[in-house]
This record gives sequence, structure tokens and C-alpha cells, in this order.
Amino acid sequence: MREMPSVTRRLEPSPTEGQPDLTSSEDSTAQEAPQPRSLVRRMLFGASATALLQASSSAIGFLVAVALARLLGGHGYGAYVFALAWASALTIPAGLGLNLFVVRGVAGYEVKQKWEHLRGLLIRANTLVAAASIAIAAAGSAIALLTLAEPLRLVFVLAMALIPINALTILRQSTMQALGRVVVGQIPEFVIRPLILIAGVGALALVGGKVLTPVAAMLVNVAAVSTAFIAGVIALRKAVPEQVRSAAPKYQMREWVSAALPMMLIGGIWQLNGYVSTIAVGTIGGTRDAGIYSAVEKGGVLIVLLLIAANMPFAPLVARMRAKGDLAGMEHGAERIAQASVIASLPIVIFFVALPGVYLGLFGSAFTSGGTALRILVLGELFNATAGPVGAVLIMTGHERAACWGVGLGLLTTVVLTIVLVPFLGVTGAAIADAASFVVWNVALTILCRRRLKINATAFWPLAMTNERR
Repeated sequence: MREMPSVTRRLEPSPTEGQPDLTSSEDSTAQEAPQPRSLVRRMLFGASATALLQASSSAIGFLVAVALARLLGGHGYGAYVFALAWASALTIPAGLGLNLFVVRGVAGYEVKQKWEHLRGLLIRANTLVAAASIAIAAAGSAIALLTLAEPLRLVFVLAMALIPINALTILRQSTMQALGRVVVGQIPEFVIRPLILIAGVGALALVGGKVLTPVAAMLVNVAAVSTAFIAGVIALRKAVPEQVRSAAPKYQMREWVSAALPMMLIGGIWQLNGYVSTIAVGTIGGTRDAGIYSAVEKGGVLIVLLLIAANMPFAPLVARMRAKGDLAGMEHGAERIAQASVIASLPIVIFFVALPGVYLGLFGSAFTSGGTALRILVLGELFNATAGPVGAVLIMTGHERAACWGVGLGLLTTVVLTIVLVPFLGVTGAAIADAASFVVWNVALTILCRRRLKINATAFWPLAMTNERR
């Protein structure tokens, strides 16, 4: 293990590309940059706890997916995941990209103790997201009723009810993340929701017969998500500091809109990239292929589980390290996350590449045809894990406009390759498109990170760029 630097490199005031600096200090009192080791320890502790929650949630979610696939069959399960994919994709514009802005904004206002602005930001963000998500859900339901046939029509309408709940949930999680309550903020979605979901699916299995339909499965999902949402709201009320609750809200709409718009774009592109292939496979190949590719994607997510978990506590730490000028600590934390992600994911990658049928066979014999797609996708996800939290670093340091181009290039890669390959190769073509997209946008963001911030965020520690860590 390399020795930690004894002197931290100060981050020069970098341009935020026309956006307000929500993390810079307004007074002239210099604060010492926190020791990188202590920050990394805090981050790794939060990442470990979050990873544990995510692992348990993923295990339960995997069991639920396997059970539903077997109970509903290929076409029924495909209709269920196809509707969920659309609901997830429409949640992206419904959230207005404010979740990323809230993480940076709340962390910045907390550092400067601007409680009135912090409260104003939370009120306005939740109001806007609620209005946008309800409108999108209503429009989606109307289109489904007019254009879709049964049984997909009712499943789709029920899935639309998830849009406002999920959009507000993401915003609430971002607030908890910025306030340093990462683990508590994840409990409703990673513990309560999966437990209710598996209980509901178990009840459907026991009843059996005509009750086992995609509509019933979606009703269980909506009930689980709604219950978790209520628990999350209660947790947030307890987590918000008293200074915020008692402060008179102040609004900076012009500055907030200016800062949030590029984050909205990059957040939308980033998340949409995860649903394009499933939607395309379902549209072109039918609901059965959508179900198969959904099983493949669930395997791919396991590869970057630790990276996703680590991003939650690390993102607000990056915002704080930027405010304090601790560039070396930022680089050290990013490298450690990437290295841990690669170490944790390698055994899973080897297993999936060698024996994809063992995993896919758990969903049923109809799903084993996705073996080649699984091999390709997990290799792409391994590259994703190796690149580290490069996106979080760029966004939390005010370089989201530049990052948007890299992520947009990845989305363009997915769309073009999906259109070209899926009609001929089916789920394998979708996996090629997604894996190629991972490589393209990670390479682009890594180059941007090295040029704009002069730090290395990948697992390759010899590429460290801060002077005291070479």
C-alpha cells in the first residue's frame, strides 16, 4: 500500500462553467484540508454499510425476479419488466435532474450554514418534481389506455403510478445523502421495500391460479414502493437539522435553474442509458426478449454494486473536498473505490463468463439463451468498475457540462448500436451496445477528469497525477 501524502495539494478555484459555486466558502477564514486518510475511512465505512444494504436488497430482488419469472412465464414476466422499464425511463425527466443538484447544493449550504437557502431549495425542488412527475404519469397512463392492448395496458397504467413516488424518493435519498445520512436514507428502499415485495410475491405464489398475472405483480410492487416512500419521508423529517426546519425559506431560482439545467441533462442521459436497451429489445423483439435481457442486466449490476454503493457517501465528500481544496484526498478516495470495485467484481465476472447458464437457468429454461449477452455485458461492466467514480468527481466539482458530452456520447453509442444490432442479434446485440457505451463514456470522462482536475479516478494507481502521490 502506498504511503499517504503528508501535504495535500490545493485545488485552484476552477471555473464552474457559468454556475454558482455552492461549495465555496464566503468568509476569509482558512480551513485546513482534512486528512485524506480520515475522509477515505469515512467514505469506505459509509460505502461498506451501503454495499451491505444493497447486497441484501439485491439478493431479495434477485429472488423476487426469479420467482416472478417462473410464476409468470417468459411473456408475463416480459410484460412486467417492460412496463417497469418505461416507468423508470419516464422517472428521469420527472425528476428534472434535481437530485444531483440537491446533493451538491445541500452539502454546500450546510458547509456555509445557509439554512434559509437550504430549506428554500428543498421546498422548491420537491414542489417542482411532484408537479412534473404527476403530469408525466397522467400523460403516460392516457397514452397507454388509448394505444395498448390487454394485458399490457393495465400493467402499464399501474407502472405509471410509480413515477411520482420514485421521482420524489430519489430526491429524498439525495437530500439524506448530502446530509451525511446515507445508510439511514437507504433503509426504506433497501430493506422495507424488498421485504414487502417478497412477502407479496410469496402470497401470490400461495394463492396461485388466475391471480398470478403481471397486473397482480405490479400491484404488489406499487404497494411495496409506496410503503417504503412513507417510511422514507418520516426518516427525512427526523434527519433535517433543526436550523433548517425553523429557518424562513429563501429562494435563488435564477441561480438554481442555471446550475440545475446541465445536471438535469447529464442525469437524464446517464439514467436513460440504462433503459434504452431493454425498451428497444421489448419493442423490437417482444416482451419475452425484454424479460431475458432484464435477467442479463440484473447480473451485470452485480459487477458494479460496490461502485454504486461507494458513490453515495463519496459524492458529498467530493463537494466538501473541493470546497477545502483537498485534491489529493479526492484522488486517493476515487482510486480506492475503483480498486475495491475491481477486486470485489472479478470473481463474479469469472463465474458469469465461465458458467452463464447456471445463473440464467435460475430464471427458467427460456432465459438460458441470453448466455452470450451476459458474457459481453459483464465484461463491459468490469471496465465500468475499473474506471471508478469518475462521473461523480466531475459533477461534484462543477464540471457537469463537460461530463455531459462524454455521457451523451455513450448514449449515442447505445442508441446507434441498438438500432443496428438488435434486429439481427436480439439480446446479444443489446449487450454489445451497452458494453460499447460503457467503454466510450468511461474513456471520455476519464480524459476529462485528468485534463480538468489533474487527478486519476481509475483503479490504476500508477496513473496518479497529484504531485505528492506520484
